[in-house]
Amino acid sequence: MRVLAISIFIVAATVLALGVQRPQPNPVGKWQPSELIRPQDLMIKIRDNGPSKPMIIFAGFMSSYRAGHIPGAVFGGPASSAAGLEMLKSAVEKVAKNREIVVYCACCPWEACPNVRPAVELLHQLGYNQVKALVVPSNLEVDWMNKGYPLEKGQ
Repeated sequence: MRVLAISIFIVAATVLALGVQRPQPNPVGKWQPSELIRPQDLMIKIRDNGPSKPMIIFAGFMSSYRAGHIPGAVFGGPASSAAGLEMLKSAVEKVAKNREIVVYCACCPWEACPNVRPAVELLHQLGYNQVKALVVPSNLEVDWMNKGYPLEKGQ
């Protein structure tokens, strides 16, 4: 009888665990189209050496930044933490409020990324009005490097 009760409990717990979906912090449908930029569109802007070239901020972890980041990207810190948000504030403190800023992380699939949304929200709170999130559906290797786009390594 005890074995049967334990088995029923395990089956019920498994069914509940599989049936409950954790909310995704970054569902694409929750963004306005004007808040997003695709890799191919960012590459066009990166190649422009004029005043319309955006500031690019990496809002993930330092180890990922050192391993490879988009050329010219500034390390902004992991925006999922208070310390990371403070690093982001420091990274933009001398940037004009009307400058275009592109934020990305690419540590994990886009919809699971805990860093992009808080970074974009903080920048809006600080008064930046041209902030876009780079949509990286899978990760930087698949959605950037494998498309032939350049990466820089180190700091």
